[in-house]
Amino acid sequence: MGRVGDNRTELARVDRERLDPFERALDRLTQREQSFVHHYLLDLSASEAARRAGYAEHTARFLASRILRNPDVAAAIRIAMAERARRTQIDADAVLCRWWATATANPNDIIQHILGACRYCHGTDHTYQWRDRREFRAALARAKANNEPDDLLPSEEGGFSYNALSEPDPDCPRCDGIGESMVVVHDTSSPLAAPLYDGLKKTRDGVEFHLADRAKALEMVARHLGMFNDKLKLQGDAENPLTVLIRELQGTSLQPVANPTDDD
Repeated sequence: MGRVGDNRTELARVDRERLDPFERALDRLTQREQSFVHHYLLDLSASEAARRAGYAEHTARFLASRILRNPDVAAAIRIAMAERARRTQIDADAVLCRWWATATANPNDIIQHILGACRYCHGTDHTYQWRDRREFRAALARAKANNEPDDLLPSEEGGFSYNALSEPDPDCPRCDGIGESMVVVHDTSSPLAAPLYDGLKKTRDGVEFHLADRAKALEMVARHLGMFNDKLKLQGDAENPLTVLIRELQGTSLQPVANPTDDD
């Protein structure tokens, strides 16, 4: 009987060794803890993972912290994240760099609101200034076609070479030196625009630009650096978080480890 029992123990051990590391880690967890791990890996939200795993709504926030402190749970999550990175060939550095690029991108590299000179700022004696003679002639032809009286016909008195991007004249009597408001859209294929540009949509009123959420990107950087208590801690964040961030952006690998946490 002893030998039969020993054989069964050995067979069970062999069966466990046939499992991949993540499955072996899950094998040490309860069914509800396994569910928590699977849900946590979806969006790294501990409280949501606890709720979806079946923990009571009013205790999920508190229990999420306790569950993540469980060494077996933390090990399963760590193994899963490492395997995911290997499988996708995306490491924590690449993800962190992308989030940081989005968080620190300048919206002015895509869309700018600027104040430029009005038509009267640099015209002779602050009279209406035209871009060129072609523009003036077209305006004059339209006025005559509409039978405008001679005293209301366009005049070239203000001169030419109007440039909307010129600085407003502080002495301009028409705009009081404020200039005219303009929205300028830059080339969205520029590398500077890539981290923020999220597509566009044509609407009845024109074109609607979509920009990535910089606040969300900064939140994700903070979460992956362990600055929030409800997520896995990344090695090294015992130091100044800014110092860690700079080092990580320079290529140091981030390795998640278990950390006592409280959900936000």
